[in-house]
Amino acid sequence: MSYLMKSSSRTGIVLLGGVLACLAGCGKKENLVSVSGTVLLDGKPLNGAVVTFHPVKGGPTGHAKTDASGRFTVMTGTLGGIKPGEYIVTVQKTEELTRTDPLAPEKPPALLTPVKYANVKTSPLKYTAPGGPANFELSSK
Repeated sequence: MSYLMKSSSRTGIVLLGGVLACLAGCGKKENLVSVSGTVLLDGKPLNGAVVTFHPVKGGPTGHAKTDASGRFTVMTGTLGGIKPGEYIVTVQKTEELTRTDPLAPEKPPALLTPVKYANVKTSPLKYTAPGGPANFELSSK
């Protein structure tokens, strides 16, 4: 067997080993806790809002979208739950855009929730996981 073939075989084995190691370890549900809750705006369920959990000490964010009852369940990537710890929570809902003129320039959708809840630096919403239901009442005032 030539040197080139041996080298290619070794490289292939190393790459295969790396892929298998990632498949075995990537995407583990390790240390994730289930978090669900509701979002109300002025006492009414907020439908279609994006809820994001930003870890205070860094790491992956959790995300969810509210249903017609304002309920949500948090995911980290494609896995259910978030890592234990402290979070700043942001909530934002934007208008749905319909394009009537495909040649017209796109404009960004308008924010329908108060801006303070959409920014991680100004949001007063906090959550510590694990910690029971993550219920948030937003005020438009």
